[in-house]
Amino acid sequence: MRGTYVASTTFSSLTTGPQTLIQLTAPSTAVVELIRATVTVNNNATNEQLEIQIQRASVAGGSPTGLTPAKTEDGDQAAGSTVGASPTSEPTYTANKIIDRAGIPSVGGYVYNPVPEERPIIAPSAIVGLKINTPSFTSSSGDATLTFREIG
Repeated sequence: MRGTYVASTTFSSLTTGPQTLIQLTAPSTAVVELIRATVTVNNNATNEQLEIQIQRASVAGGSPTGLTPAKTEDGDQAAGSTVGASPTSEPTYTANKIIDRAGIPSVGGYVYNPVPEERPIIAPSAIVGLKINTPSFTSSSGDATLTFREIG
């Protein structure tokens, strides 16, 4: 599918939450369709209940580590969205604007894969975060991925 990108990050030593794993800001000239999100915990041999959320934000978190989204189709232009990992301060999340929330077993991981008719659209310049919302958990490392499409 043209205009589709994947942004991934590896996290380590997470011990408290909530913590944003990936923050995406849509380009000012396009909307973003969220296609898929995943979170895996790689080092937790003892199962632990985690809450994962995808939520809209009104203000971006501070100083995230920049991520360069990978194109899924040769010949596509670079993504226009700004994507970052693990901001030093949390975004200002908008109350009652949760796209998805799930309690998951840490050894099983999280997968958000809505059917096309249910894929959320992120407005131009709008912000969304993929985060672990659990207040505290065992020190964990893992991977987080957002797959999205820019339209416009």
